[in-house]
Amino acid sequence: DTTEKVKKQFDAEGISIPFPQRDVHIHEHKE
Repeated sequence: DTTEKVKKQFDAEGISIPFPQRDVHIHEHKE
Protein backbone atom coordinates (compact mmCIF):
# COMPACT_ATOMS: atom_id res chain seq x y z
CA ASP A 1 0.00 0.00 0.00
CA THR A 2 2.80 2.38 0.94
CA THR A 3 4.62 1.66 -2.30
CA GLU A 4 1.50 2.44 -4.30
CA LYS A 5 1.00 5.69 -2.40
CA VAL A 6 4.57 6.70 -3.18
CA LYS A 7 4.12 5.65 -6.80
CA LYS A 8 1.03 7.81 -7.21
CA GLN A 9 2.81 10.70 -5.51
CA PHE A 10 5.76 10.40 -7.90
CA ASP A 11 3.40 10.02 -10.85
CA ALA A 12 1.66 13.21 -9.79
CA GLU A 13 5.04 14.94 -9.79
CA GLY A 14 5.78 13.48 -13.21
CA ILE A 15 8.76 11.57 -11.85
CA SER A 16 9.56 8.11 -13.13
CA ILE A 17 11.38 5.80 -10.74
CA PRO A 18 12.56 2.22 -11.28
CA PHE A 19 10.53 -0.27 -9.29
CA PRO A 20 11.84 -3.55 -7.87
CA GLN A 21 12.47 -6.16 -10.55
CA ARG A 22 10.27 -8.57 -8.58
CA ASP A 23 7.23 -6.39 -9.20
CA VAL A 24 7.95 -6.25 -12.93
CA HIS A 25 8.43 -10.00 -13.11
CA ILE A 26 5.15 -10.62 -11.29
CA HIS A 27 3.28 -8.50 -13.83
CA GLU A 28 5.03 -10.26 -16.72
CA HIS A 29 4.02 -13.66 -15.38
CA LYS A 30 0.42 -12.52 -15.00
CA GLU A 31 0.38 -11.64 -18.70
